[in-house]
Amino acid sequence: MQLGIQLHRAIDTYTDSHPLVKQVQSFLISRFGHYSRVITDVFFDYFLVKNWRNYSDTPLVLFSLDPPTPRSSPKPFVVFHWMKAQNWLYAYRHPAGIQAALDGLSRRARFDSKMNESTQVLWEKEDEIEAIFLAFFQDLETFASTTLAELTQSHDPS
Repeated sequence: MQLGIQLHRAIDTYTDSHPLVKQVQSFLISRFGHYSRVITDVFFDYFLVKNWRNYSDTPLVLFSLDPPTPRSSPKPFVVFHWMKAQNWLYAYRHPAGIQAALDGLSRRARFDSKMNESTQVLWEKEDEIEAIFLAFFQDLETFASTTLAELTQSHDPS
């Protein structure tokens, strides 16, 4: 479990600093400010779901109904509970699912984030953002694989 947490943190850091992720955020930053990071995550979830067969042999409908259960603090588990109960990941395959997710995020934001309006950017730049996502995800797979190997080797007691 410790390895998984370290890998997750490394992936977050890698993603936050990746130039392709920053490129997508540049489409959003002037209008949505720091919420552009959250919006980019949702957009990337949409493209992950859209291209699911490229990344997993498990059908999305099966994975989304029984994803791996987190073993972390109660707050993330509450979010995970609703994510699973409302089948968010599977809903992301349709524009209405993405809109519902961004509507919910916008309602829960502390300030007037206007995240609910960001789908306009997604639909206007869908092909461009998808191409960026596909290139980024290829880099991410390589990074994650290499990092997991390094973490595994550094934790090996022998």
